[in-house]
Amino acid sequence: MGDCKKIVGDKIIRGDGPTAVSSRIGYFLSGPLHVESSYPPSNVMEVIATHVSETTDLTRFWDIESMGVSKGDCEDTDALLIYNSTRNRRKPFSHVGLHEDDRDVTRFLWLSDPTDPKSQLVTYRFRVVLFGATCSPFILNATLLKHKTLNASNPAANIITRDLYVDNVISSFQQEQDLLNYFRYARTLMSEAGFNLRSWTSNSSKLCELAVAEKVLDKDKVVKVLGMLWDPDNDEMSFVQRTIVNSERTTKRSILKQTSKLYDPLGLLSPVTVRAKLLVQDLWKKKFDWDTPLPVNIINTWADLSIDLNSVIQTKFQRPYFPTTENTANSADFNLHVFVDASARAYGDVAYLTSGHTSTLVFAKNRVAPVKEITLPRLELMAALIGARVTHHVSNAFYSRSHPHKCIHFEIY
Repeated sequence: MGDCKKIVGDKIIRGDGPTAVSSRIGYFLSGPLHVESSYPPSNVMEVIATHVSETTDLTRFWDIESMGVSKGDCEDTDALLIYNSTRNRRKPFSHVGLHEDDRDVTRFLWLSDPTDPKSQLVTYRFRVVLFGATCSPFILNATLLKHKTLNASNPAANIITRDLYVDNVISSFQQEQDLLNYFRYARTLMSEAGFNLRSWTSNSSKLCELAVAEKVLDKDKVVKVLGMLWDPDNDEMSFVQRTIVNSERTTKRSILKQTSKLYDPLGLLSPVTVRAKLLVQDLWKKKFDWDTPLPVNIINTWADLSIDLNSVIQTKFQRPYFPTTENTANSADFNLHVFVDASARAYGDVAYLTSGHTSTLVFAKNRVAPVKEITLPRLELMAALIGARVTHHVSNAFYSRSHPHKCIHFEIY
């Protein structure tokens, strides 16, 4: 980062137009260009670079951008890996190669001697899919699906296809032996493509022993699972702890910033989070500016709400929907019930799974009513619509499987 700052200077020129940032190869201009034209206005952002006329670096820069680099100017080097990182999500991309004909579009400039900011600039290009590109997750997913299609005979192929989330796989099994077989099949399947399934975590002690033997066990006691936290030892789920701060100077900006901290993908905290949505909507209705101090009555409302938000974020719940003794029941014994309702201010739905005389909350969804007032029957129809969507979503999640007992989580490395 320090070397990068030596290349891109601190000098910034702002004005009625693009912002100019100085660098070794000239000024980078970023922002809208005010150009008179007979064409209608466009939302496209113009990005250009310029420099004083005597430089030769600019010529070299434009030559590189147009893919016209001469042999005597800059070295053209394939870069397999530029930065080292321990973040697991970056590593699967380095196992997916780029066709040589496509590598030129990934060119970038770097120093021939990273310790010397004045050294000659070198042109690099990636040989693998780069982390951070918009298309990279799609390319990774397409590659994995193609490999699993070619190896459909492997029993783990369909399970991974069903349970894959970018570079994470979350699967569950009723029988522990099925889980252990899956571990071996999945490891074999992905190793044939050059991927290492690592960071295995499970509430099965036998699988953890296998993972330790192959050095792929996640060492964290509590692991992140799609934005939430899972404690495998207690088989308990919880929310990522982010403190909701009630600052001394309460504004619309600060309230929106704090309410955005809470991530509740299952909607289990809806009775409280819907109040936050309603408060933010009220601020928009009353047209408060972003940084204008709010009235006392709104400050008091936010103070009470922030206390409740900090309280509900401490919520923990068991991953299994029903006690272990009921996990042996047939899938036909489980029923999904979805309820919807609406009021003049908000509408939503909630889904419960029942087994015998026992029920458990599965999923919930809430939305605030539109700013433009509409009739209550119409709001109830809108609630019925999201209720139908939730029913379809939850039903697909339970499709072809009974209530899971053994649950696992791992990441592709």
